[in-house]
Amino acid sequence: MQQAMMIMNVIRRAVLAAAVATCATVDANAQKFPTSTVRIVAPYVAGGAVDIAARALADLLADRWRSAVVVENRTGAATVIGTNSVATATADGHTLLLTATPFLVNPTFQPNLPYDSIRDFAGISMVVEQPVALVAHPSVVGNTLPEVVAHAKKNDLTLAYGSSGIGGISHLLGEMFARTAGIKLQHIPYRGSAGATVDVLSGNIPLVFDSGFSAKSQVDAGKLKVLAISSRVRSADLPNVPTFAESYPGFESSSVQMLLAPGRTPKPIVSQLSADVQSVVKSDAYAARVRQAALNPQASTSDELDAFIRSEIEKWGKIIREANIQPQR
Repeated sequence: MQQAMMIMNVIRRAVLAAAVATCATVDANAQKFPTSTVRIVAPYVAGGAVDIAARALADLLADRWRSAVVVENRTGAATVIGTNSVATATADGHTLLLTATPFLVNPTFQPNLPYDSIRDFAGISMVVEQPVALVAHPSVVGNTLPEVVAHAKKNDLTLAYGSSGIGGISHLLGEMFARTAGIKLQHIPYRGSAGATVDVLSGNIPLVFDSGFSAKSQVDAGKLKVLAISSRVRSADLPNVPTFAESYPGFESSSVQMLLAPGRTPKPIVSQLSADVQSVVKSDAYAARVRQAALNPQASTSDELDAFIRSEIEKWGKIIREANIQPQR
């Protein structure tokens, strides 16, 4: 009996030593990260909002790590090609994805994706937020959101609104607003916000859900009026413009950009990446870079981002199904 207990104690000590050694190895590997060039895949064209944030992030992370960080613009199939390349990449933290709102829409919009948007990715951090502004032609009756809604209901109006394209954040916000406010809106899709803004200026359409608020100069000049923005709180740049949530509590959704890793990436590496990225995103240097493109720095923990992704996929999926929104062919 005594001999058996001695053997069991030896086994326990051996198991404990092995576990400690494994943890030490994992911690050491995490501390050494990165061990080679880190690649940030941006499934968007060079020069756009996602590319701008990606390059600011890459430059500042490279300074922090004293290691190369490169941006690869890998476009095609409505972001699916670049996104899938990260989903199937080696899960060691050296290949990352910087993506935006389409990542949250595609699970419903494109049901045959080659990857699972939740299982195959691990959240690192949000990197920017970009509220959407509801902008109106001066002829629209009402200077506040409640006034416009009340006039539309009283006169049973159907108001046309422009967006940057089918299935984009500005389109989906319009659909969500119509349901929330109980008014009738007709969607007019454009290829980007610029064309929609031109048609609002000329009076061809009364409203535009403007992602990035590209119409700000026209609003400042008094040629258009802004009724609300979609962020949770008012913008420091637009302190007199109310949020949708002030009239409709809970109505909140901005265009966001997120940094993700392959889903099987070890937790210690995810944690280190998240801490480093959050530090960069909160820095003055990063803010100076992205605000030039009307982007607002927005950091989060990895757990917060994972929860956000699940919630947004569910929210937009419901809107897409209710409105029977189909991809543009």
